[in-house]
Amino acid sequence: SKSWLSLFVCMSTKSLHLELVTDCTTEAFLACLDRFIGRRGLPHTIFSDCGSNFIGASNELKEFYSWLKSDEAQSSIENHLSPMNIQWSFNPPQAPHFGGLWEAGVKSVKGILKKVVVNTPMTFEELTTLFVRIE
Repeated sequence: SKSWLSLFVCMSTKSLHLELVTDCTTEAFLACLDRFIGRRGLPHTIFSDCGSNFIGASNELKEFYSWLKSDEAQSSIENHLSPMNIQWSFNPPQAPHFGGLWEAGVKSVKGILKKVVVNTPMTFEELTTLFVRIE
């Protein structure tokens, strides 16, 4: 089945954290975020792209970013993060270069995946293990 990768980058140390996500629902994303926080600690601020720079991307990616910008998702994320005092900040659509650090991480991970996976179907466990090794 299809899965997605969430990439977290520490803005201080530039270290990567990779999480495999099974679908693009609020619950799956928040579970992914909770796993990240459980392993790496509570971030002060989360920065993310608002998705407008992915115009030529696949429908799934467009769907995900539409969901991420929806009032329902924003409300769920805000309610989830508020008790932890985590701020969520979206980059302005006119400034995709603001996300250069995580875009570089995406490029690195894609390069490694292309060399290692080479169109081989992998199970959830195999992908999770591979992502931990890539970190």
